[in-house]
Amino acid sequence: MLRLFFAASFVAISLVTFSQTISIAEARLLAEDTEVTVSGTVTNGSELGLVRYFQDGTAGIAAFGPDLEDVLRGDSITITGALTEFFGLLEIVSISSILNHGPATLPIEPEVISVDDLAENIEGELVSIELVSFSAGGANFAGNESYDFSSANGTKSIYVREGHPLVGELVPVGPVNLTGLASQFSFSGFGGHQLILRDTSDIENPNPINIISSTEISGQSNTGFTLSWSTDIESSSEAFFTDNIDGTEIEANQLSVNANSTNHTLEFTGLTPGEVYFVQVFSVANGDTAFSNVAAFATESLSGNIDVYFNGSVNTSVASSESNEAIQSNLRDTIIAYIDRAQSSLDLAIYNTNNTEIVQAVNAAFERGVEIRYIAEGQNANSALGALLDEIPVLVRQNSDGSGMHNKFVLVDYADEDSSYVLSGSTNFTNNNLSTDPNNLVIIQDKALAKSYRIEFNEMWGSNSPVSDPSASRFGEFKSNNTPEKFIIDGNPVELYFSPSDGTNAAIAQALESADASIAFALFVFTQNTLSDIIIEKSMNDFISVEGIMNDINTNGSDFEEMVNQGVNVIAHEIEFSLHHKYAIVDHDDFTSDPIVVTGSHNWSATAGSVNDENTLVIHNAEIANQFYQEFTARFGEVLSTATRPEIELKLYPNPALDWITLEFEGGGNPATLSIYSLEGKVVDQLNIHAFNGSNGLVLDVSSLRAGIYLLQYNEGNRTGMQRLAISK
Repeated sequence: MLRLFFAASFVAISLVTFSQTISIAEARLLAEDTEVTVSGTVTNGSELGLVRYFQDGTAGIAAFGPDLEDVLRGDSITITGALTEFFGLLEIVSISSILNHGPATLPIEPEVISVDDLAENIEGELVSIELVSFSAGGANFAGNESYDFSSANGTKSIYVREGHPLVGELVPVGPVNLTGLASQFSFSGFGGHQLILRDTSDIENPNPINIISSTEISGQSNTGFTLSWSTDIESSSEAFFTDNIDGTEIEANQLSVNANSTNHTLEFTGLTPGEVYFVQVFSVANGDTAFSNVAAFATESLSGNIDVYFNGSVNTSVASSESNEAIQSNLRDTIIAYIDRAQSSLDLAIYNTNNTEIVQAVNAAFERGVEIRYIAEGQNANSALGALLDEIPVLVRQNSDGSGMHNKFVLVDYADEDSSYVLSGSTNFTNNNLSTDPNNLVIIQDKALAKSYRIEFNEMWGSNSPVSDPSASRFGEFKSNNTPEKFIIDGNPVELYFSPSDGTNAAIAQALESADASIAFALFVFTQNTLSDIIIEKSMNDFISVEGIMNDINTNGSDFEEMVNQGVNVIAHEIEFSLHHKYAIVDHDDFTSDPIVVTGSHNWSATAGSVNDENTLVIHNAEIANQFYQEFTARFGEVLSTATRPEIELKLYPNPALDWITLEFEGGGNPATLSIYSLEGKVVDQLNIHAFNGSNGLVLDVSSLRAGIYLLQYNEGNRTGMQRLAISK
């Protein structure tokens, strides 16, 4: 979690000062901006960055600041600073004095509490909670992510920061005991009570047999799949499963292999094509049983197809073949055409709607007997919904802190084998998004995928019926990870993630980490440091081409300047209309690798990963990756043609050239990129320059270039230089 700390921001505050040492309980009763002096024993170290929790015999509190960097867990300290609230958590900041007395005489013993005891009255204290289960059990912990845990007494979450010792470790499967720091994170300042673990020793496993891996799916077919997992001792391989759409009646079917092993495999056969199954694997040894969490898996559908549409121009000169040229579409008319196909059901989860033509198409579907349900975000005007027929039920999310219900998806006839469609992508149903703001629309015909989206819709809707149940409706942090993640659609692996329950940022990170040759991204906003760190690292690899376009470069926490300063070839979309995409393309030009497209409604931000309702598709397909790159090339070329960054004079000779050129320029000593583009805007070569000072000459081998005219561009920080290059063979 990023923290901004400006000592100067406290200069104008008139502090009420308590110079004498008081108890932490007394300090917690005082107003913000009061300067206090308190003493206590520290309960965490550098694993939480510059935050230290400490407590005396009366209460606990957190402190934040660079002066705490060398304070260790178990130290006894006296500290003077100002009280403030950081998203609900009471802290001491602007530290004016700190005295470290060394290791405390007696260690702090955690207080044993229940899940529902995690509240304001114990904030800042070291606590233990026994026999809780993680909803994401079997996944791996990722940085800057929250993970829900629950017992019969309720549900709360832990937060794992980037660089925390838990990152990469397995999320426990089965009941465990947790020890950690009672904390809070809430945009409103109310609720959001969570537990902060310090390291792996804060998770105690009391069970005689344990599942020690995630449950992996393989061999997906129309009639089955194989699941694999591991245990810490030899045991049986068994599972309960059901195809009930809400995951109830999990013990309806049982599959068992009684030969004992620590590596378990179960082959599920005779299943229904295009169906979602809820499975709980378990292993038995010596009368003890280890259960996994209930997870969802899908069989392959009998039919499937993926189509991609863009509302802006595309550059077909970089198309891998004429038959793979990307489609420039009137997105409004395309969406209406698929709404018009609906015969039985139509589910819409749309962040914002002001296009009356689409609403009229929804009305027409209702009048021909289609069951319709509509979910919208309450912070938006949704002006066109005033034209929606009164008989069509609408549920509005009202409890959002960030963008809220930020999805943009439509489900058409979800249960039909050949006519079930998912419409997803980045496009809101607003006139600007549909026509002028660059956006993408992905339309997938696949029953298993549509049923998975339907499960997510039902969770927000609160029921599987036409009537919503607000008491059962779940949005944001209250949702669970209850949908399949892996599908085979028309022979292509496809992954599906819903935020904030499914670890979407970790999935995006995994896609970026897989890059062997190239990454191209087009994003409305980019504030997620874990992802920008990967982009920067990849850009420093001379064998990987990295290009990016960002729209909102000045938003709080934007990673734009950092990437520019690190030499990433990323440019700002500072031309008319907003670039509204949220996509990345990995290895579009390397068919020997695994070409990937990541797209959907999920901005690359912390709130998208922890607060908003979002959906993200990861599509493994070379042709679709190339189609997205055609769109990217068009957008990148538009920005290049209007770039107004400070110019760097480039001297180039000989020009025309045959095999070698010398490039002279005045470098500023910062990381930079040197790119060669065809006139169509395609990157044909790229070099990462890590630091040059003064007047420099680069000798470049251009023998691989065909005869023709190219554009050579040098990017360093916010400076750029361009020069035409002629190759004569």
